[in-house]
Amino acid sequence: TTHEPFEAEALKVSEDIPVQIAAVLAKRTLVLKDVLDLKAGEVLEFKKTPQEPLDLVANGRLIGRGELVLVDGKLGVRIVKLVNAS
Repeated sequence: TTHEPFEAEALKVSEDIPVQIAAVLAKRTLVLKDVLDLKAGEVLEFKKTPQEPLDLVANGRLIGRGELVLVDGKLGVRIVKLVNAS
């Protein structure tokens, strides 16, 4: 098509746009009163087990699932599944 050079150039330019990636271990909803009552040392329980994969989120959108790994003493995520963008 006649748009190919433009699309290729647009893709090349957009490759430099920053994308924030988050590894989400678990989520839980609390009422505001319970959030205000939280104290240091308390434990928040989640329904997710440690063996379940965590969510990989890019700019607020789920892009995959992964598992925690150690990389030179620091946390990392091994990607086990990527989610289609459809």
